[in-house]
Amino acid sequence: MQVRASILMLVILVIAMIAAAAAPAHGDAVKDQAKRDVSAGLVAQGAGRYDEAIALYNKAYEAVPHPEILFDLGQAYRLKGEAETALGYYRRYLAVEPNGRVAADAKRWMAELEKIVKEQAPKKAAERAAAEARAAEAARKEAERKAEEARQDEARKQAAEEARQAQARADRRRHLEPSAPPSHRGTYGAIVAGAGGGALIGGLVFGGLARQKLTAAEAICGTNHQCASPGDAVRANELAAQSRMRGNVSTVLTAAGAVGVVTGAILWWTRPAPDAAPRTAVVTPIVLPSAIGVTLEGAF
Repeated sequence: MQVRASILMLVILVIAMIAAAAAPAHGDAVKDQAKRDVSAGLVAQGAGRYDEAIALYNKAYEAVPHPEILFDLGQAYRLKGEAETALGYYRRYLAVEPNGRVAADAKRWMAELEKIVKEQAPKKAAERAAAEARAAEAARKEAERKAEEARQDEARKQAAEEARQAQARADRRRHLEPSAPPSHRGTYGAIVAGAGGGALIGGLVFGGLARQKLTAAEAICGTNHQCASPGDAVRANELAAQSRMRGNVSTVLTAAGAVGVVTGAILWWTRPAPDAAPRTAVVTPIVLPSAIGVTLEGAF
C-alpha cells in the first residue's frame, strides 16, 4: 500500500511540474499572438482599413488587456472619424496609465477631439432629431397601416356576417312561405301546339277539298264560266259554292292552327325551371281581316 501511495504522489508531482512548465510557455504564446495582432492592426490602420485594425486590436486586448491597446483603438476610431468613440478609448487609457508612454499623445488628441465633438454637437443633435422624427413618422405610418388593415378586416368580417344573416333570412322565408304551385305552362304549350298542328293539317285538307270542288266546277263550265246548258250552270254553281265554303273553313283552320302552334311554342319556351320563381304571362291571339298574330304580356 505504501508503494502504491508513493507512486501516486510521484505521478501527481510530475503532472504538476509539467503544468508549471507549460503555463509560461502558453502565456508567452498568447502574448506573442497578441503582439502579432497589434502589428497587423497597425499595418491595416496605415493602409486605411480601420475596421480591420479595430477588429485586430480588440482580439489582442481580449487575449492580453494591455493599456496601450486602448490607445491604439482610440487612434483607429479617430482616424475613422468617430470622435466620440475615440475619446472614450483615450479616457480609458489615461485612467489606467495617466503617465504612460503615450499619455501625452492621448491628452493632445483628446483636446483636439473635444473641440471637434463640441463643434459637431449641434449637427449631431440635429441629425439625432431628424432620425427620431423619421423613426416617429415611420412608426406613425406603420400604425396607420395596421389600423387600416384592421379596419378592412373588420369590414370584411361585417360584410360576411351580413351576407350570412341575409342568407339565413332568405332560407327562413323559403321555409315559412308556401311554395308556389307547380307550373303547367310546358304541358299547356304542348297541348296548344298539338291542337294548332292538327288545325293546320285540317286547314290543308279543307284547302285541298276546296281546290277539288273548284277544279270540278271549272271542268263543267270552264274557267270563263260558259256552261253548255242551264243544268251544267246549276251544277257548276253548287260546286263553286262548296269550294268557297271549304276554302273559308281552310282559312279559319289554318289561321287558328298557326296561332296555336306559335302560342304553344311560346308557352313551352317560357316555361319556368323546376326551381325558378313563378312567372306570369298572358298570350292573346289576334285575328283581323288583314292580319293574324299574338300579343305577349307579363314576365317571362
